[in-house]
Amino acid sequence: GILRPSAGTVTTRGRIASLLALGAGFHPELTGRENVYLNASILGLSRRDTDRLFDEIVQFAEIEEFIDSQVKFYSSGMYVRLGFAVAVHVDPAILLVDEVLAVGDEGFQRKCLERVEQFQKEGRTIVFVTHAVDLVRRVCDRAVMLDHGEVKAAGEPADVVREFRLLMMRKDLAYGWDQGNKEIEIVSADIFGADGSTPESFSPGDELIVQMDLKANAPVEQPVVSIA
Repeated sequence: GILRPSAGTVTTRGRIASLLALGAGFHPELTGRENVYLNASILGLSRRDTDRLFDEIVQFAEIEEFIDSQVKFYSSGMYVRLGFAVAVHVDPAILLVDEVLAVGDEGFQRKCLERVEQFQKEGRTIVFVTHAVDLVRRVCDRAVMLDHGEVKAAGEPADVVREFRLLMMRKDLAYGWDQGNKEIEIVSADIFGADGSTPESFSPGDELIVQMDLKANAPVEQPVVSIA
């Protein structure tokens, strides 16, 4: 939302807010308070409007205790909190969000996603860049998969996620793996939910069942099965 495109043209309507790189739009020697005004001005907000929204921004970021500390002493999570808080309070018509949300803690991520979903209901445009396929399905109504700058798939999020996983599998297979001594072979493997269902994905903390059929080609004493 700040630099000109390296090729082609981009047509936009309304204010653009972006959160594309950790610490982008912040000066490490300035305090959090000073950086709120700096970042807001870069995103097109007047000082008067920033004065009006300042308390809401700091409250959303949950860093009241550290707002007058230099941001060079902030953790990566604090950077994300403050950057996202400013971005969503400048009343953007278009919000660009890159992988940086992966840095924040789970509670703050949930709050950010709730704000993103609120923006969607208001008819704003969200451009969301991530490798987290669960978030793609939750947030996006259209998805595009890029590989080295080339569009590999575009359309319904579920379809694009499926193509993404196939691409990752093909890349993993291309690397090859240690075949081992084949004293024991894996005949088949399946993963189920705790209720026996076969969901497309699992979230952290979910219970799951791993079912494997193994074939012993030679006597093996005290076999150990581990999953990583």
